[in-house]
Amino acid sequence: MKLFVRLLLLVATLGMFTFGVVLRGRVEDAKCAPNRAKVDFSPACARRCVRKGIAPVLFARNHIYPVANPKALAPFAGDWVKVVGVFRHHRLVVRKVTKL
Repeated sequence: MKLFVRLLLLVATLGMFTFGVVLRGRVEDAKCAPNRAKVDFSPACARRCVRKGIAPVLFARNHIYPVANPKALAPFAGDWVKVVGVFRHHRLVVRKVTKL
């Protein structure tokens, strides 16, 4: 029984790393995205903050997704995008970004 449970956990863990996710949302800056209830979204502000060096994040499904490779999202700051990627260590690794 223990072997079965361990094998099942191993397969589930490997499945998380091999299957990608598709998310649709906005590319925002990590400074303002957590304060979304207090601050209105401004594409120009997001672009300015990302240019200043604040990490871009993906805001999708009312959730903020930190990104492992922020240079992939930086050109799309303030835009609505479709992101294909995988989750590793609680961060989204972006494989492909398409502007919507």
